[in-house]
Amino acid sequence: MCYSGSSTFVNTTLEYLNSFSSFLGSNIFYLHVTHGSIPQVDLNIFDCVLLSYCARLCFPGYVSDSFLSKLSVYKGVKAVFIQDEYEYVNNEVDALRKISPQIVFTCVPRDQIPRIYPRNYFPETTFVRVLTGYVPAILPKLELKSLHDRPIAIGYRGRDISFRYGKLGEYKYRVGEAFLSCKKTEGIKVDIRMDESSRIYGEKWFEWLSNCKATIGSPSGSNIFDFDGSIAEAFDQAAGHQASVPRKILDRIAMLDKMFSMDQISPRVFEATAMGCALIMVKGDYSDILTPGIHYLPVDPDFSNISEVVECVHDNQLLIAMAERTYNDLISSGLYSYREFASIVRTQLEEKINRPTASVEIPLASQFVDTSANPLYELPTLKPMSIDTFRLKVLLDSLQRNLPRLVLVTCRNKGQQIAARVAKWLYLPIKCTKRFFFVS
Repeated sequence: MCYSGSSTFVNTTLEYLNSFSSFLGSNIFYLHVTHGSIPQVDLNIFDCVLLSYCARLCFPGYVSDSFLSKLSVYKGVKAVFIQDEYEYVNNEVDALRKISPQIVFTCVPRDQIPRIYPRNYFPETTFVRVLTGYVPAILPKLELKSLHDRPIAIGYRGRDISFRYGKLGEYKYRVGEAFLSCKKTEGIKVDIRMDESSRIYGEKWFEWLSNCKATIGSPSGSNIFDFDGSIAEAFDQAAGHQASVPRKILDRIAMLDKMFSMDQISPRVFEATAMGCALIMVKGDYSDILTPGIHYLPVDPDFSNISEVVECVHDNQLLIAMAERTYNDLISSGLYSYREFASIVRTQLEEKINRPTASVEIPLASQFVDTSANPLYELPTLKPMSIDTFRLKVLLDSLQRNLPRLVLVTCRNKGQQIAARVAKWLYLPIKCTKRFFFVS
């Protein structure tokens, strides 16, 4: 599994990566392949090479040229996982054509796949639709309160991601605004924020969810397929101000919003459901998983029925019945677990792998970072690289390129002290011993 070590600080990304070693079977290895990494292993010793969505092909140069060169001569099964497929589409398609994977795991609905990935470009490639994320395999051990006892009636954490992403992007901010402006929420406790400083991460996110009776959500994804990057460029030049964006770009966004239907279910939905929350959602397809009135209280896209939805929140029995039903369908069923995801991947890979599996010794990276070696050299590991290890490698690469004299004395006490101070400044939990950095 090839990935970017810079993305492992995101819980959902790390869980996605770990699901392969947890549920796909034995002999799963990980290789960091972005930020100029230089793989020190022959890929042909592996039966298949998987490229994670966090190693983004749509940004030229992000995935290292050294890795792509090795991948171009690899003779086994190649599979690519892609998300956020609406950004720089042409770059993504060009990169895929060069890689020529046998399988692409995509989030695009099946009927719309040929419009993004033309069949004549990928005649031998199988496209398999999957979700952006699944039910967390491990949840915090919290004692969940009954909905009767939860202090927050309606909770929401959203953000303003600009009109660049069309109506699905707008929903994330406007739905919060609509509930805050509804007078019927004045008699209940709501915790609705759309600013970056109020976002919640890690275990605190689950603790917050466990205090909410109901949480608001909207479809994930975007219909605005920016094939040549011109939409992103226009918004960058306008510094995100919609009024400064050329009319032809705004018209194209309106057209694309009608051409595509990409609204997907977000991992946040699974997290809220697992914490026993009732769902309040803007009406959408949600990857054909959620049904309005059955799994969630539906909010009209024009927000005209907000008052009626708030009235429903006062009915604890209605919320409890809906939350239990959604929990049974999404969580208890196991249909949207990472184990089920791994089963889908395994089935596709087994159909493509046609060579006998040989017993090969895989060269593994050490558990420590050697400061005398090239920090860009990468060997496989048994689990994804931590974000601290990635930051340390970036630091060492910078030191070796810009401060060669300092690198020459890193084995000595003074050099260790300097490196340790720099690492501490970067919040890297490391210990220095001779020429090695040990990452906690």
